[in-house]
Amino acid sequence: MVRWVVILITLLLNTVTTTWVVAATAREYNVKLYNSWVQVPTDTLLQCGQRYMHNVDSRDSALVCYSIVANRYYEGKLTTTERNASITAMVNIGYLYLYSYYDYQQAYTWLNKAYMLADKHHNSKLKAYTLLNMGNLMALIKDLNGVATQQHSAQYFRRA
Repeated sequence: MVRWVVILITLLLNTVTTTWVVAATAREYNVKLYNSWVQVPTDTLLQCGQRYMHNVDSRDSALVCYSIVANRYYEGKLTTTERNASITAMVNIGYLYLYSYYDYQQAYTWLNKAYMLADKHHNSKLKAYTLLNMGNLMALIKDLNGVATQQHSAQYFRRA
């Protein structure tokens, strides 16, 4: 009996150690991958994000591309084009969370952030783009929960 317990504990320790090593290696790879993408120009990242977003197997890559562009908003002085690209990336992140990951809380967070920034910078085109996505989000929530959010979603569509 003691022998089996020792064998079991040894197997568990080997499994845990292997898992830690694999996880650390994956994290290191992801950091290197992210750092290599950070050097890519904004317009190229947006194009790659668009291409990846519509491929089921590459949506995580789209999320990386859009996250890098979105984070550039907070890096300091941007041209109007770069700022609009960052806000567009935030909308696209919201879209990915909405339609690919079905994480409606994250979708709302990103879309709301994009809307607030588009409003702050008086960009009516991006505000409309964001409001349409928020309306779709509210309509989906209504369909899933049966909650009376149809008026709420219609409010976003009318504002767009």
